[in-house]
Amino acid sequence: MDPLSMHVANSRLPPLPGPAVDAAKDGPTPQSPAVGQVQTGLGALANREIAVGPGADRNRAQTGRSIIGSILSALSQAIQAIVLSPLMLVRKLGSYVLRVVTPAPPPAPGPGVAFFHQEVVRLTGSLATGAPLQQPPSVPRGLHESAIKDWLRDGVTINGNVYGGEGGEGALDMEIAARLLTRMCGDNPAMAEWVSRFANQQMGMPLMAVLMQEPLGPDGTPGFQFIGGSLAHSISALADGSIQVDVVYQWTPSKSPSLYLYPEVPFPVDERSSLTARCSIRLEAAANGSTLDMPVASILHPLNISSNVIHMQR
Repeated sequence: MDPLSMHVANSRLPPLPGPAVDAAKDGPTPQSPAVGQVQTGLGALANREIAVGPGADRNRAQTGRSIIGSILSALSQAIQAIVLSPLMLVRKLGSYVLRVVTPAPPPAPGPGVAFFHQEVVRLTGSLATGAPLQQPPSVPRGLHESAIKDWLRDGVTINGNVYGGEGGEGALDMEIAARLLTRMCGDNPAMAEWVSRFANQQMGMPLMAVLMQEPLGPDGTPGFQFIGGSLAHSISALADGSIQVDVVYQWTPSKSPSLYLYPEVPFPVDERSSLTARCSIRLEAAANGSTLDMPVASILHPLNISSNVIHMQR
C-alpha cells in the first residue's frame, strides 16, 4: 500500500503556527511519536514529524513530510510578512532618518586668513578733514592717487567693463571710471575715493603674508613665495546701495621663469603650476553720513585659495 494514501487519524489540516511560545509555559515538550503512530495538532506541526511504517515506507513518508513541511513553512512566513510589514517599514524609515547627517558648518578660517580679513577692512591714513579730495590735478575727482597708478597698469572692472590696463585709453579711461564710480556711490565723490583705496595693490601685502603661511612649499612646508602674479579688482553696486569690491590674485610661474622654471632657480616648479586667491569686500557709507569717515568695510566672501603647485626635484 502506498504510505501516502494511508488513512491518517484526524486528517483535518492542523492550524497554522502562532508566535513562538515559551516552552516553560506550555509544559513539557511532547516526545516524538514512535513508528506507526500519528501525532496531530500544533505539536505535530511544530515537530514536523509524520511517521508512517518502517523501512522503505518510512523513507517515502519522510519525502512527503519534507514537501508538506516546506509548504507550511512558506505559508507561515508569508502570513508573518504580511502582518509585520508595516512594523518593518517603520523600522526601515526610522533607520533611514537616523542615517541622515546634517551638513557641518564650514570650518573657521585659519589664523592667516583671519589676519588677511582684518587687514582688508582696516586702512591706514584717512581723508584730510575739510579737504577730502585735494588730489593732484592729474587725478580725477573721486579717485585716490594710488588707485590711478594701479588701474593704468593693471586695469579695473566697473559694472562689467574694463578701464585702463594694457590697450586702454589711459587718462580718458580714468576720467570715465571716476564718473561711473562716483555715480555708483550716490554721487558722493568722497565715498568713491574711499572705494578706490580698497581696489588697488595694497591688498597684495596681507595676501602675500597669508600665502607664505600656507603649506604650499616642497613636502607641504610653508614659506613658498609667489612672485610675478597679477592682482585684479572688480567694483559693482549691491541692491542695498553698498559697494562690492572683488579682489582676485592669479599666479603662474611663466611670468617669472628665472625664479621658477629652470633647474637651479630658487623655487623650481613645473610650468603647469598655478594659484588663484579671491575674496569680496562690502563697503557701506558711514552711519553718520559723513563723507570724511571711512566706510564700514566687511568681508562679503571670505578668502578662497585654489592652488596647484607642482614642485620639481633638484
